[in-house]
Amino acid sequence: MSSGAQTKSGLYLFYLDFVKPVLRSGRGLFGLIMIAIMILMATVGPSLIPLDTKLKPSMRWCLPSLEHPLGCDYMGRDLLSMVVHGSREVFLIPFIATIIGIIGGMSVGLFAGYVGGVARRALTAVTDVWLTIPSFPVIFILAYVLPKSPLTIAVLLALFSWPGLARALAAEVSSLKTRDFVEACINLGLSKLYILFREIGPHLLPFVTYNFATLFVANMSSLIGIVLLGVAPLNPTNWGYLLNQMIFTYKGLLIPNGSVIVFLMISILVVIKLGVVFFAQALEEVFNPRLRTYE
Repeated sequence: MSSGAQTKSGLYLFYLDFVKPVLRSGRGLFGLIMIAIMILMATVGPSLIPLDTKLKPSMRWCLPSLEHPLGCDYMGRDLLSMVVHGSREVFLIPFIATIIGIIGGMSVGLFAGYVGGVARRALTAVTDVWLTIPSFPVIFILAYVLPKSPLTIAVLLALFSWPGLARALAAEVSSLKTRDFVEACINLGLSKLYILFREIGPHLLPFVTYNFATLFVANMSSLIGIVLLGVAPLNPTNWGYLLNQMIFTYKGLLIPNGSVIVFLMISILVVIKLGVVFFAQALEEVFNPRLRTYE
């Protein structure tokens, strides 16, 4: 078989095994569209939609229209341009934090679950203690004390992203390592790394995928929350900063049109978070066909 034919065959299998199940799921299609919008918004969006920095008092709290699809903010600036230019920071920082948290949680969980014994009990104890710490207040305080930089915020978010995943993975790996296929690998003399990542790892993909999505939306909410409360004013276009100014500084909730604009901002957050979670649920169904709710 030629390389071209092999490529076409591989693409067709990828379509059958991955793309088609996602597209056939209503939630998966919605999530895929939202993920695509998020990527386009954060990458090419700022180049396509210029940032509106001109103050127009007469357009304050302007309702959505053809000229301003999301209306105008408290300064009369086009809200769509502000949202687009703030999306890169709002998406990137939680994404980095989630990646760090997933790597940390998988490392601890895989090691503790496979090694077992004293190591697992010790790591489980540390994880349990970490889970009892109220994450948002601690992040809030540390964000206030430490230098205000995107990397600092990402690391703070990551510090509280790993424990839950680590604990769940440790329990799952501890169960999987007693299966016959793992015993066979051990009898064949295969290395522990091979067993963990080639034999046990694929069974954890649905769980890790869903946790990635939930951690991402949680980190995004935490980021917007600490910026909303004025602790980490990273960027004037950050969605948390926009909400802070709308709600607290310019009392948007006390103004009819302002309430509509604030509601639109919150609705954007809700729809994006739903899209990410729905896409993760669709990927779970791809990895585990028994979860599919459609024919």
